[in-house]
Amino acid sequence: MRVALDWRGALQNREGVGRFAREIARALPVADPELDLVLFASTLARPRIDPGPFLTPGRSSLVRWPLPVRAQSRLLAPIGLDGLLARRHRPIDLVHTVLLHPLPVRRAAACATLFDALWANGGRGTDGGCVTWLDPESARQMERRATDLAARCDRIQANSSHAKGALIEALGLEPERIDVVPLGGDHVLRATPDASRVPREPFLLTVGRIDPRKNHVTLARAFGQLAERHPDLRLLIAGPPGYRAAEIRAEIDELPCADRITWLEHVSEGELRALYEACSVFCFPSLAEGFGLPPLEAQFCGARVLSSDATSLTEVLGPGATLLDPRDVDAWASALQEALDDPEGPPSPSPNSTWANSASQTLASWQKTLRG
Repeated sequence: MRVALDWRGALQNREGVGRFAREIARALPVADPELDLVLFASTLARPRIDPGPFLTPGRSSLVRWPLPVRAQSRLLAPIGLDGLLARRHRPIDLVHTVLLHPLPVRRAAACATLFDALWANGGRGTDGGCVTWLDPESARQMERRATDLAARCDRIQANSSHAKGALIEALGLEPERIDVVPLGGDHVLRATPDASRVPREPFLLTVGRIDPRKNHVTLARAFGQLAERHPDLRLLIAGPPGYRAAEIRAEIDELPCADRITWLEHVSEGELRALYEACSVFCFPSLAEGFGLPPLEAQFCGARVLSSDATSLTEVLGPGATLLDPRDVDAWASALQEALDDPEGPPSPSPNSTWANSASQTLASWQKTLRG
C-alpha cells in the first residue's frame, strides 16, 4: 500500500495536528513494514521542527515543494496530488488529509482526520454550552472547510467516540463512514528531562493553550482555596496565549493567590516531561476536548491526574484519573486537597494509549477505505 500523508503541519506545529502527523508517521512503518509512506509537507513556511527523527529510511519519503497551503487545491487540482506524485513514483493508493485545507485527489482513495467539532454552532461546539470556544468568524471558516473536506473523503477518522458523535451531529455524517482512531501519549517518554524550570516548592501543573475552553479560572480559584493551608504550594500554567487569553489572565491576576501562580508561555519537550514528573498533581479542568493529550502525557510520566469529566476525557483517561465536574470549584478544591494528602502512586495509563496502537487502527481504517 502506498499512502500520501498530509504532513503540512508536522514541521510547523509542535502540538495538535503537528504532533499527530509526526508521531503517526514514526509509528506506521513499524506497524506495517510493507507500507510505502509519502509525507507531503509542502508549504512556503520555514520548518521549525527537524523531520529527521520521524523518517524511516527506505519506507517513508519527504516531499517539500514550495507551495502555499491556501493555494494548493487550486494549483494541484488539474492533475491531483496523487497524479503528480505518481509521475515521480509508482501510483498512490490513498491520500490522508490532516489539515482542514484539503489535498486534491483525482484517482486515489481519500481519507481524513477530523480532530473535533469545536467549531460547530459558531464556536460553541455541539453541546450547546454558553461559553464560546473559538473566535466566531474563525469557527465559521473551520466549519465550511470541515464540511468540504468530509464531502471529498471516502472515510473519516476521529480520535474519540465523543468526537465521532460530535462530527455526526455537526456535519450529518453517516456513522459507518467514521472510524475511531485514538492518539498515543508515550511520545513524551522520548524527551530527555530538563529540570531547569522545575520549582523547588511543591506545585500543581496544568498544560494547554490559554482560552475559555481550557477553564483555567476554575482551577485558579480552587487553588486559592488551598493557599492558606499549603503556604509553599504553587500553580504553574504552561501554554501559549489563545482566544481571549488576555481576559483570562487579567481575571486570574485579580485573585488573592495570583502571586503564587506562574505562567510559562513556551515550554520545551524536555522541560514539559520534567514538569510532569515533578508536579504534585496534574490538573486538566477543560470544558471540551476532541481527545485531550496533556493529561494522557502526564499519566505516562507518572503524575497524579485530576481531570474534567467533560466530552472525550472520560474515555481517554479511564480509571487512571480522578474525574470532576469542570464547573465545580469546591469539588476541585476538595479533590486537590485529597490528592495532596494521599501518598499512593497514580494508576498507569491504558496499555492501548500508544502510538503503536494508533498506527494499527489507522492501517485498519485505510484498509476499509480501500475496500470501499
